[in-house]
Amino acid sequence: MDDVDAIDAVLVGRLIRRHSDLAPLGTNVNFVQAAGSQALKIRTYERGVEAETLSCGSGAVAAVVIATLRGLVTPRAVTVHNRAGEPLTVRPHPDRPKRIHWVGRPVTNTFEGVLT
Repeated sequence: MDDVDAIDAVLVGRLIRRHSDLAPLGTNVNFVQAAGSQALKIRTYERGVEAETLSCGSGAVAAVVIATLRGLVTPRAVTVHNRAGEPLTVRPHPDRPKRIHWVGRPVTNTFEGVLT
């Protein structure tokens, strides 16, 4: 996309997520914009959540794989800017660059619990 901030990610995401061609499970929907030589901007509508989420690791990897195939980025580390404001770094595995990607950035513990 030219401008991911201009799209109504909830409205359009919901329409694509529930499209009959994707039935019965539906899909996550990622809106992606090139944002420099090795950077992307992404917004994600996630199935199950049924809303836009702030960050999605699998969506970031998918965006990088497709952007690489389209020549928007090169097959090395790519910064993926998300709505959380904490960009993810997606890079190909050195031994299997066409099959495996690593995602990195700070991790935050948001919940702890004990099952009894």
